[in-house]
Amino acid sequence: MFSKKFKLSLTKKKSSEKNSKAENDKREKQNNQTHTISSSKVVFIQDVKDLTHNPFDLIVKPISPTLTIVYTDNLVNGQTLNNNIIPELTKQNYDSPEMIESSLALPEVKLSDQINEAVLEMLDGTVLIHVEGHPKVVLVNIGTRESRGLSTPENESQVIGSQVGFNESLTTNVSLIRRYIMNPDLCNEKFKVGKQTNTTVALLYINGVASEGMANTLRERIKSLNMDGLIDSAVLEQMIDDNSVSIFPQMLL
Repeated sequence: MFSKKFKLSLTKKKSSEKNSKAENDKREKQNNQTHTISSSKVVFIQDVKDLTHNPFDLIVKPISPTLTIVYTDNLVNGQTLNNNIIPELTKQNYDSPEMIESSLALPEVKLSDQINEAVLEMLDGTVLIHVEGHPKVVLVNIGTRESRGLSTPENESQVIGSQVGFNESLTTNVSLIRRYIMNPDLCNEKFKVGKQTNTTVALLYINGVASEGMANTLRERIKSLNMDGLIDSAVLEQMIDDNSVSIFPQMLL
């Protein structure tokens, strides 16, 4: 009897591993599949949103009826964007991406007709410039690494590895995570918590790696919070914890 149960268990395990491998191969094939950039502005913007799961730090800014720029907030040099790129794009009517490429006096400017390449570049501090009616975008790399004075984390010290800790700015912390994880599947959702404070809370997870059920649970718990104010992440931890009076930690801060 014991032998039969053991063999059944192995069969189920092998079947589960086979299904898991098939799903991973399918996901990898989808990730490696390249798609051309649409000449339609509406379709192009929707493709970028779909590939990045429409994060709250994705900025879509129309410059003219035919020109649109797309970038990730806090990953680009705002001074270069506002002083060199946007004024140049508003000087004249550009009919093609090639004209923009030759007009921008910046060191890293190139063209791309692949949406996957464009999205990956965008997650590394590149501005995408789309011209209506053309199946190419202009990639302008103006990534910035100077966001704040980096400090050593005080409550999670370590000898080997990064010595960078978060600060009080949510956008800075999100951009710091994006610099370590340049993955389009890094989902970034924003919520408002607190009737009086309206504190912004971000939920980040990698789609396809994190459990969708767990992500849904956290999402629903954050949405259901009914409180006047949220000041600290430790308070949020207690509010969404399974058992807030347990002596064993269930989350990391």
